[in-house]
Amino acid sequence: MSAHHDPVNPSVPQPADPNSPVHPSVPQPADPSSPAHPSVPEPLHTNAPGSSASASASASAQHPPRTLRPGVEIEIARIALAALEALAGMRDVSQLARWLTPEVYTGLERQATLARRGRSAHGQSERHVAYRLGPPHFCRPTVHTVEATIIAHGPVTSVAVVLRLETHGAHWRASVLHVL
Repeated sequence: MSAHHDPVNPSVPQPADPNSPVHPSVPQPADPSSPAHPSVPEPLHTNAPGSSASASASASAQHPPRTLRPGVEIEIARIALAALEALAGMRDVSQLARWLTPEVYTGLERQATLARRGRSAHGQSERHVAYRLGPPHFCRPTVHTVEATIIAHGPVTSVAVVLRLETHGAHWRASVLHVL
């Protein structure tokens, strides 16, 4: 292919034929004989002690392990059921303080207060509702985070509880909790 040079920028070769498949504005694939594409950095290889630990730590940050900390399914069910009981007036919200972040605790306390006022305005007392929980459905976006949904079946209706649990020390805490 014969090429001519652009008079404005002589270092950029231009194709002689405008119908030629090679055009400077279209990125061209890297030459397979070259060691690596220039825009992609090559991995660092060190022989320093502990380098395999740092490599495995960075790999685990990119791809969290599939296994969960023991008891996360139990914690999902326990927090969901306790939140439903608090909204029904069967449990005091303060009993959930260790499982919730301060923002979630404040929101749940506000919802429980509104539910209690609504019941008293209609002449109803707190109601004992026996929920049957389905299996939790969850995903793990990071190593220290679990997002879950669990369906609670009551005698009349079913509700969904959506949670985001994060590790805080040795246990899980809900940083998001919504009852739908």
